[in-house]
Amino acid sequence: MRVIVLLCLFLWPGFALAEEPTITVTVGDQTRIFTRDQLLARPDAATIQVPRDITYRVPLTYRAVPVASLLEAASNGRSRSRSW
Repeated sequence: MRVIVLLCLFLWPGFALAEEPTITVTVGDQTRIFTRDQLLARPDAATIQVPRDITYRVPLTYRAVPVASLLEAASNGRSRSRSW
């Protein structure tokens, strides 16, 4: 029982430090890091509905942001939806 308690104590800080998923875009010498929430809040984020996903074979809905707009935001050093 003590081993389990000690194991939980050692593993718990790792769970608490989990960070939000990000994507890093680098264009030339400009690097931008976008979080999931920032990407989903962008006005150019689109909803894509797939009637039968090829992998899961069920209808799925995805949210996507055009890569071109992320490259533009990285090269300009700014984002359309948020000012830094």
